[in-house]
Amino acid sequence: MNHYEGQSWGDDFSLYLNQARSIIYGTVEITVYNNIYAVRNSTVSTFSPESYPWGFPLLLSPFFYIFGIDFKFFKILEAIILIAFLFVFDRLLSNKLKNPERIALISLIGLNQVFILHTNDVLAEIPFLFFSALTLYVIQQASKTNFPTPLNILIGSLMLFTFFIRSEGIALVGAFLLYQLFIIKQFSKIDFKSFMLFASPHLVFLFLYFLSKAIFPTGFTSHLEFLENFNIETSLHHTDLIFKLLGIFLNENINLINSILVIGFFLIGLVSRWREDFLFIAYWFIVLFVLFIWPYFYNRYMYSLIPLFCYFFARGCGLVSVWLVGKNYSVYLLLLLAGLNLFSLVEKTAEHNNDIYITYGPASADSKAMYDFIKNKVPQDEVVVFPFPRVINFYTLRKSIFEYESADIIMEKGDWLVLFKNWNHNFQISNISEITRHEGFEHVFENRLYIIYKIKKGPKLTIDA
Repeated sequence: MNHYEGQSWGDDFSLYLNQARSIIYGTVEITVYNNIYAVRNSTVSTFSPESYPWGFPLLLSPFFYIFGIDFKFFKILEAIILIAFLFVFDRLLSNKLKNPERIALISLIGLNQVFILHTNDVLAEIPFLFFSALTLYVIQQASKTNFPTPLNILIGSLMLFTFFIRSEGIALVGAFLLYQLFIIKQFSKIDFKSFMLFASPHLVFLFLYFLSKAIFPTGFTSHLEFLENFNIETSLHHTDLIFKLLGIFLNENINLINSILVIGFFLIGLVSRWREDFLFIAYWFIVLFVLFIWPYFYNRYMYSLIPLFCYFFARGCGLVSVWLVGKNYSVYLLLLLAGLNLFSLVEKTAEHNNDIYITYGPASADSKAMYDFIKNKVPQDEVVVFPFPRVINFYTLRKSIFEYESADIIMEKGDWLVLFKNWNHNFQISNISEITRHEGFEHVFENRLYIIYKIKKGPKLTIDA
């Protein structure tokens, strides 16, 4: 009921789908080359890695093969994976929280508008949630039987595939290593066999990583260069924002005092369970560290922190209520918060279904008309300048960049210019009149949303020998 038609603007989705299509049709190298061209020739190069990790495109590829570019099926996939995550997270906590407290916690997470509405976006956060929870669950189960070889192989494979969905998946490798050092029993007898048992998940991870490099371009590691933009002040601001958003997840109307209480309950729950839940704590803080050092931040980056945050918050609430009144009343607080979130979700669902404005975004009729013009009129070797170059490449298979500094630079870099008519996007030249006054831009197409200009290149000067 909350899935709108089409896809919201932004072009992250288009690179995921472009890579999924390239897997099906064997055009991986071309797709990555075109994105590298966009990254290296746009005004700003940090809007995208050279390619995304290939795990999510692999998940998308069967749906793309069967249904083509049909967003409702991609959104159904997101919803199915969200449900699968909730099931796995429930199993992960099965020996830690009893019902009804556990089902109240799962309801708080699963009925929250943050995750419900995020199934509208063809992005990797929800698949990452599922595979990270599944990996933690397998590690937890393997620890009960002293890490048998088959489960070690599975752990290594899951760690690699989770890393193959989002780069933060490397946190699983670090958390698992710390967990092994914390609880491993083989250290009582150090020999080759016990060492191999200890190392086998990591060896499987490394083997599959190098195997994947032989099959797929590893352009997603190119964004490690973004770390050169690390700034401690920005990182502290991002961390402060993360904890505020964690509080807002529990209740969107939360105030400062309640936010402090929520963080306090979380910390109490975390400290009280540091032995029993060492694996969870190690994973949570390594992900937080990754987000801390990363110079860029969007709300969706911290979604992987939410479930375990809610778990330790519930633990802290239970402890405090036992200290104060001698009984664990956390289930009632969880049910209250779940009810408030459900009320808000129902309200937003009603608003959504009464909304006469349907979001089509890049899949609108006007957008499709613009793509058709480009496919029919723009030669394969020419470059289209547009604020969302990955969208252009996905829909038209033409090289694209964004450039907003000046009309002269646009003319130098591009062969065609596509502008939003009534949207001052950050990656679009702000003074559109500069284009209309500039010689060399020929108006060739217009509809309700877009204007397309053909860029006339001036003659190049040559020197006779």
